[in-house]
Amino acid sequence: MTKGKWGTLLESLLTFKKLYDSDALAVEAIPSLKEISPQYAKITLKQLCQSMHEKMDELDLMKHINDAVNSVPEPVMSPADAYQKVVRYKTEHVHLDDFSGRISASMLVPYPPGIPVLMPGERLPKGDEGVIGYLKALQNFDNTFPVLSMKFKGSMLMQTEIFG
Repeated sequence: MTKGKWGTLLESLLTFKKLYDSDALAVEAIPSLKEISPQYAKITLKQLCQSMHEKMDELDLMKHINDAVNSVPEPVMSPADAYQKVVRYKTEHVHLDDFSGRISASMLVPYPPGIPVLMPGERLPKGDEGVIGYLKALQNFDNTFPVLSMKFKGSMLMQTEIFG
């Protein structure tokens, strides 16, 4: 990261902190919120941050993250073989509740933080709640704060291409 980028990041963080400390409205810090959802026009940045923090505590998100990174998917085929299943239309979308024991045809990357939790050709063992518990917690968080939802590469509404 260049010094210029560091400077820009630091300036943005200090501006955010100043708005937080001054009880500015959330839309002052994140102007796009006003256009997306009128509910955010009336709450302060501090209230928004506090409610998000409380939800993360309620969901025990840090425990779920820890469980997810300690979960070890089983590689059952190469990513190239999994890709061949995709291009030959041998995959299906599966709801998160039916995810366990199935083989992923695509990489699953919750963003942020942008770290893959499942690679093509990997299977989560039946009963493994590490990755699934983490994804369910993120889904719950997104349902509470839909405007600020996480992005999932390789998934569609908490579904992913699965086969096997």
